[in-house]
Amino acid sequence: LSSLRVASECTPLPLPTDWLTAPTRHFGIDQHGAIGEASLLQQVLASLQLLLLFVRRPPLSTLAPSRLLCRCLHIYTLPAAPWAEPAVSNSLRELLEHILQDETPALLPRSGLLGSERAVDVSVLLESVLSIYSAESYGDATMTQWILLPLRTAEPELLRLNAWTALDEFSHKKLVSPPPPHRLRAWSAPPAGVPEGDRMLEAYERSLCAGNLAAACRRSFLYQIAIHHVAAAAFGVAPPLLTRLLASAPWHVLVDVICAPPSLESVVKIYGDSEEQRDAQLSLPVHRVAALSAALSSCDAETAESRLEHLRGMMRAAEAEGVEV
Repeated sequence: LSSLRVASECTPLPLPTDWLTAPTRHFGIDQHGAIGEASLLQQVLASLQLLLLFVRRPPLSTLAPSRLLCRCLHIYTLPAAPWAEPAVSNSLRELLEHILQDETPALLPRSGLLGSERAVDVSVLLESVLSIYSAESYGDATMTQWILLPLRTAEPELLRLNAWTALDEFSHKKLVSPPPPHRLRAWSAPPAGVPEGDRMLEAYERSLCAGNLAAACRRSFLYQIAIHHVAAAAFGVAPPLLTRLLASAPWHVLVDVICAPPSLESVVKIYGDSEEQRDAQLSLPVHRVAALSAALSSCDAETAESRLEHLRGMMRAAEAEGVEV
């Protein structure tokens, strides 16, 4: 309450719509100029409970989702890691669901994008949060869902690229869980992928072919989203990408790309299964045989013949079985 009073006294009327979020970032200090850990934790938890009470009521109901997302992300930068407390973590998870529940499957509202926020330096905020995630979170499930937000397909490319660069540094060390199935569409690639020259596509390709994702767990969402986007482009508007993959991608990456189902939801479901179940579900769709055949004809003489023969065998099997997705 004291934080709210200070915020109201320092702000000209009318109060800004994010006034109720003030207790998540303004704290009292003791006689030594320090913030007590116990009082900080108590205030963060109380402020989150307040936000949960008002998230569907004015003034918070009129606040742009991007602003509320940023105010909650800021909690992960606070000293003493209050986000690690189960009660705080549960409140952050519940708030995230409330904030994003208005997203439609087909379209992410512009106001829900971090890149649309103008009152907060989102790039600096995300840099701080991602460094803490890498150093301290140990894969905390709730924090993972928050740090995946900037990778949503509709976010600005620079924001996505910066987030990916930070996440890719430990993509071979940490298994990153996917968002809930009902929210996966926000991370999906366009149906025909993106064209050559797209910097995110290039980052996915580099990491899969010669970077950390080549050694990542296939159950990690970072591996799955990269496979999904690369497959959409390779069999869509960027066929030269498929030729490069045939020549240089690790064998398991290549198989995952050419056999990946078109929807991200299906990719996540298949790779969430056991290795035996996953391998049983992976097969080359017959509608990709023509594109794969064209790419094979473009391969140079240095491409391993054994690899090409394996691929020809998969193509013959797909044509014989008529496997579609």
